[in-house]
Amino acid sequence: MIVLADEPSYFVFMQAKRCIADTKKGVQCKKDAVDGFQFCRQHVKSKSTLASLRRFFRKHIVAIVLAVPGISLAFYYGNVTLTRDELKTDLHNFREDIIESVRDESVQPNNGTWDFQNFGTITYPELDAKLKKKHELGLEALERGAMLEAESIFRSLVDLMPKSGGFRINLASALLAQKKIDEADLQAEKAIALEPKEQIYRAIKSMVLREQGKFEESKIIIRRLLTIAKPAHPLHFELGTILYDQDSATASILEYKRALEGEPKNPIYLHNLGLAYKKADSIDQALVVIEQAYDIDTTLSLTKEVLVSLLEYKGRIHWDRNEFDSTAFYWRRAMSLNPESGRIEFNYGWALAKLGRTNEANLHIQIGLQRLDSAELSQLSSKP
Repeated sequence: MIVLADEPSYFVFMQAKRCIADTKKGVQCKKDAVDGFQFCRQHVKSKSTLASLRRFFRKHIVAIVLAVPGISLAFYYGNVTLTRDELKTDLHNFREDIIESVRDESVQPNNGTWDFQNFGTITYPELDAKLKKKHELGLEALERGAMLEAESIFRSLVDLMPKSGGFRINLASALLAQKKIDEADLQAEKAIALEPKEQIYRAIKSMVLREQGKFEESKIIIRRLLTIAKPAHPLHFELGTILYDQDSATASILEYKRALEGEPKNPIYLHNLGLAYKKADSIDQALVVIEQAYDIDTTLSLTKEVLVSLLEYKGRIHWDRNEFDSTAFYWRRAMSLNPESGRIEFNYGWALAKLGRTNEANLHIQIGLQRLDSAELSQLSSKP
């Protein structure tokens, strides 16, 4: 962290800054600033701060003295003469110059905003707003699943502030969702190295390890985090997913239920619990939970696909039992969710035929056949 060593040096720094605003005091201001610089030089702990102060006084004092047309002087860095246009450009670029030297150390990791607390009243709200807006756009992209867009946004933010662990961990999340595992691992490691106290970053590292098949290492991280992190439900969800990937269906069900205690109506938690029930061959429970997830959020395409497959599966179970009323019930629901499926339409027609509803059956069978492509037709038997 860049720190001015004590209150006197900070006071001189601010006094020199205020002097800049008054061009009538050009020469005197130059003297005050140089004196202030020499004072600060003796009381500054950070070399990067010293460099920042050097740029601050050099650029601004030259600007002040040359604010009066035609004046030039030998500054202690050398002879410098600026035109009014050059002065305007210099003043415009100063802000970026000073920020360049301090930005990496001053970013808040989790909200992407500038922190100029070490410089008192020196703030740049328009830059703060622009950066915050970009960060918000990146988070929005993550939430709507636009991972390529999120990756692009967070890459630009990481390029701007490479020492921000928060931006790197968000980039890692976007990369992980696209299965760019190696680069996600690299970004997660860098984020943890930059901000080792941010334990939640390790949850992303755990997800990377899971994708790499390193389940035991992944579980160790999550279980350690469960002892210190609040809220715990995202961690229970991640642990459930690790166990699911290990084919430990019963254990994963337990963890998903614990996650749902924290967020009972989280459709993603419900979706994964449904998958775990399906893996455990508890089809009725899986169907109930998946339907709950889809009722909460009908935009979840994967949940919809799982729901349709479960409805088809339930229908086939009843078909094998010659329970054709139930078969038709489940396949009709599947057809309502996926009306373009020729296979479901065809099978539903056969269920109606078993019930003696011949005219309806023939209609649905013909519609189903029209929707099936040649590959599907070759795989299709005359009955479900």
